[in-house]
Amino acid sequence: MNTRRTMLRAAFASALPCILPAEPSLALWQRYALGLADVQGRVIDRSAGDRTTSEGQAYGLFFALVAGDSERFDRILSWTQSHLAGGDLGRALPAWLYGRTAGGMDSILDANSAADADLWLAYTLVQAGHIWQNERYTQLGQRLASLIAAQEVGELPGLGAMLLPGASGFVKQAGVYQLNPSYLPLQIFAGLAQAQPGGPWQRIAENVPRVIVGSAPSGYALDWVAYRSGAGFSAEPSHYGKPLASYDAIRVYLWAGMLDPGTPGLPQILPSLHGMGEHLKKVAFPAAEILPDGVVSNALSPVGFSAAVMPYLAAIGDRPSLARQSQRVRQRLESGSDLRYYDICLALFALGWAEGRYRFDSQGRLMLKRSGNGAGSGGIGR
Repeated sequence: MNTRRTMLRAAFASALPCILPAEPSLALWQRYALGLADVQGRVIDRSAGDRTTSEGQAYGLFFALVAGDSERFDRILSWTQSHLAGGDLGRALPAWLYGRTAGGMDSILDANSAADADLWLAYTLVQAGHIWQNERYTQLGQRLASLIAAQEVGELPGLGAMLLPGASGFVKQAGVYQLNPSYLPLQIFAGLAQAQPGGPWQRIAENVPRVIVGSAPSGYALDWVAYRSGAGFSAEPSHYGKPLASYDAIRVYLWAGMLDPGTPGLPQILPSLHGMGEHLKKVAFPAAEILPDGVVSNALSPVGFSAAVMPYLAAIGDRPSLARQSQRVRQRLESGSDLRYYDICLALFALGWAEGRYRFDSQGRLMLKRSGNGAGSGGIGR
């Protein structure tokens, strides 16, 4: 990435705390911890029938690490292992869905795995082991990463190593695979490649830009994309519905925007997402649903979408659009109104990054801001 773009990105990232109230992620973390996470460490999506997902547990674990909240970290980890992974994340991938059964019991509702959650869990454990000098976390993260490699990574003909969305159900037929671009944060694969050089992580990292580019035929990342051996990528219906750029794919901009400027693959990823940048020059906020040809089918997005695109807008140097999204997020936070689980998660990722509370370096290592509670690593603020 050239020097001008690096300087622009640094300038816009540093400007974000000025656009927003001082360290809003701390207040939002408290709302998250009190409103979504119970005393056992279970993260509950109260906007979706009080269900719990492995994604929620993984994000909660990451947020607890960034906040330096080791007690809550342990509770979230313990609940995840006990209720989703049969007691040991090193032996079993966690079930993706937990909630109330028809008989009124809390139990696993779908035992299949969600690979993005598993990826974040493994990465966060490895990083926590380094930051907090805890070998148990490191070893557990390594074991979980090995499970992911064995059960959720496929060799796609003509593409190579790639993370499948779960342990089963995503090979539609011989040579046809269903992929989710938002499950592929490049910095996480880069970080796991450093922690586990013998794994498939570096090869996946090298292939991630191809998937992101292939998933954005009109410059908007799609929630789901099909990969066909010999034919490449195409927008096709999945078992989740028609092809759209929507609730899953909004995270693609978040992950891309938070990449270190020196990350290999970034020069391919950012230009492929040009549709969102062009869209936000014309309208106030991101659309909730966009068709593969770039036509907006639902313009009204929740506030989490605005938070998710903030790092992306910082990365491409669009200060006016960044200011609009930041203002929307600020006004919603200051209103004190309830936020849905997903909006809170997207906002915590974006605001924590904007405030410099965490960064990913060019090799995917997590760098935390030093603080008085000992949460910091040898990274930001040193």
